[in-house]
Amino acid sequence: MTSDPQRSTADRSELREDPLEREPLAFELPISFVDRQRVETLLLDREPDERSERIRFNALATLAIAQYCKYIGLVPDLDRSQLWGTRDFSLPGRDEVADLPLQDGRVLECRPYCSGDAAVAVPRSVWRDRAGFLAVEISEDLGRATISGFLSAVDRESVPLGAWSDLDPFLDALLERPQEDASKETSAASGFSRLDDWFSDLVQAGWSTLEDIKAQLGLQTPELAFRGGSALQDETSGYSTRAFTRAKLLEFPAIDRQTHDEGLTVPLHLGFFVKTRAVNPEMREVSCHVVPAADETALPNALTLSLIDGAGDTINHAKPNGNDSFGFRMTVDRGERFSVRIALKETEHTEHFVG
Repeated sequence: MTSDPQRSTADRSELREDPLEREPLAFELPISFVDRQRVETLLLDREPDERSERIRFNALATLAIAQYCKYIGLVPDLDRSQLWGTRDFSLPGRDEVADLPLQDGRVLECRPYCSGDAAVAVPRSVWRDRAGFLAVEISEDLGRATISGFLSAVDRESVPLGAWSDLDPFLDALLERPQEDASKETSAASGFSRLDDWFSDLVQAGWSTLEDIKAQLGLQTPELAFRGGSALQDETSGYSTRAFTRAKLLEFPAIDRQTHDEGLTVPLHLGFFVKTRAVNPEMREVSCHVVPAADETALPNALTLSLIDGAGDTINHAKPNGNDSFGFRMTVDRGERFSVRIALKETEHTEHFVG
């Protein structure tokens, strides 16, 4: 993978990891303010104690997995959850369960842990009647969840992090996909956007075409017309093949005027745009841009855009530096995995890609 402007000076061979040495892939997603409030509502009648803290983390883990299930096409059914269906947490074991029923009748167990933990607690009371167990790291600020591992069964109450498999066996077991489509579906269902699909004019869940997102913004929030128009043109001038653009609308929490220098008092709305073209059959050129909505006075200086290679190492980053839009460009090999992270203070949003 190579990147510019501020192109990384590292040699391409130094960035390419041995597939046999790659760490298990994890899937990171935000925990929304609405979900955090939903969890606090669950705990309204409880005094703060160790049991309440377990319930809080269990509930956050189930909501994170429910969000992930929706992304990969599974339908969660929280109404049937023991955790979410009870109001009497004094009953034995109710602070231990973190179950997520699916509409098809199967039940997942969502086991939370914190950064720095060496193992994941899986109480004996939840070992039976589960289609699988998922390890979920909850960030210290409760704003982010990382789904880091899967087991089809457990036989101990403390499972070391190194004993968890990556998400592929989970997808195999839950999605029951045909073997010939395994590679393609694994990337999509694991949260990776495949650039090859874009070349076929496919639009994956969560992404919009340049035209669609403009129309969507015009219908829902007419005042959110994006600035920085030059960064949003889906042009092919100078390209040897057609370029494809996909976009997402992102929202970051408000920043307190008294504690940060950005002076933002309302949520920050950003457009994240990714354009790609095939340089040749085995290489893709990718450009990523962040653009503010028209009602934003400026991009905050603390906003960063980072490029992360398949080994999890940050190899490039960009900042607004007073500009209306900013980003970077890189080339990747076909099939190469990389991620792009947009961060503002403690809030992050990460997108994963397969070249």
